[in-house]
Amino acid sequence: MDSFFAQFLINISSNIESLLCVYFFSIPMKKRYSPWFLYPLTLLLSFGFIALFALIRSASIGILTGILVTVLMNVYQLGFLFLLTKETMTKTIVEYIGAFALNFIVAQLLGIPDIFLGENGFLPFSWTTGNIYGDLSLRLLIRAVICFPFARLLSFSKEVSDDKATRKATIITISLASLFVAILSRLSSLIPSSDAIGTMLLSLAMVSFCFLVLYLRTRIFDYSRQQAEILAMQAVIDSQNRQYEHFRDSVSYVNTVCHDLKKQLNIIRDKLDEEEFASLQNALSLYDGRFKTGNDALDMVLYQSRLQCEKKKIKLTVLADGSAIGFIRHYDAYALLSNALSNAIEACEKISNPQKRIISVVIDRRPPFAIIDIENYFEGEIKRKSDGDIESDKKDNRLHGLGVKSMRRILEEYDGQLTIRAEDGIFALLIAIPLVEEKKVRDAK
Repeated sequence: MDSFFAQFLINISSNIESLLCVYFFSIPMKKRYSPWFLYPLTLLLSFGFIALFALIRSASIGILTGILVTVLMNVYQLGFLFLLTKETMTKTIVEYIGAFALNFIVAQLLGIPDIFLGENGFLPFSWTTGNIYGDLSLRLLIRAVICFPFARLLSFSKEVSDDKATRKATIITISLASLFVAILSRLSSLIPSSDAIGTMLLSLAMVSFCFLVLYLRTRIFDYSRQQAEILAMQAVIDSQNRQYEHFRDSVSYVNTVCHDLKKQLNIIRDKLDEEEFASLQNALSLYDGRFKTGNDALDMVLYQSRLQCEKKKIKLTVLADGSAIGFIRHYDAYALLSNALSNAIEACEKISNPQKRIISVVIDRRPPFAIIDIENYFEGEIKRKSDGDIESDKKDNRLHGLGVKSMRRILEEYDGQLTIRAEDGIFALLIAIPLVEEKKVRDAK
């Protein structure tokens, strides 16, 4: 059984090395107030835990004691990361998983040379400063220099979704990883010191397991990003559904007012000259929803888009049979076409030649598909992402670009396909949706 002092030095090495990784991973994370105070405070508090662990280990060197100490070390250092940062629970645990795995990988790889040399000092290859405190300080410095760049490389700069499923996955991962590594590291005490091969294989097993943990961490982040994107797209769709309800009521009210005004205009027609009468008629026609495609949702989108085009000096040409997409829920049809036309209007705004500020909309049956074909001119270069979608040219593109993705999400429900073609200055968006028989028309409209 080692003395308390020996265990204290050993635990300083293992705890501070691990804590350094935690500090490095915390650098890009959102900090709480007074980080200059919290970092020294947590470092100071760690010595209390180190003393406790040294006391426990000096009293017992059993495997269960070692596992308990390792688990408790992870618990208090994860608690320190929560204290230092103000990220979500999931984000904090995901970053701690990275620190945990990196620390064990570096520790085991640096320890492999000493396995064959039969050394167990603080420094590899029997290096020494001639002083145990100097050896310990140099060991911590070497560890910091090695771990810092890898910690910065492995840190996630983006947000991690804090939904229930992701949070559960991170908690399970860190719990199992902590327990498994604790068990493996304590199994080394059962291997004879003369069995270098067995000890090295155990070290490589721990390294392999920690690489697996890092891979699982990446998968958690990918899943989190997908969940966040789905939630954001659903928020966009919900917002458009609310917009549909609001705009439907507004159009109904405007149509009623326009109808009444037309009656009043006819009454006073004799008091107006032809120019005044024509001017008032044109003004009323702008706000009179005159699109009659046979689909209320389509009529509203076209009416809304026409108002925007009039304001922005864009010509909107429409050839649409609204009954061709009558099997699509009104909410979905509104969101689908609203996104497509909004993108087209935005592109036309940037065109310097007034003659090319044109949007063409064609909606028709082309059995076995219903076709939505929207074309417009564009200027500049269009970049595509790896998944084929258009890359946003806006500075803040966190939410921009969800329009096309939300359109694809809607089309999935109808087995529809969306293709984008951009060449010779013409942008074409083509949507093909398998036609549905009248008896399968959806009820929720």
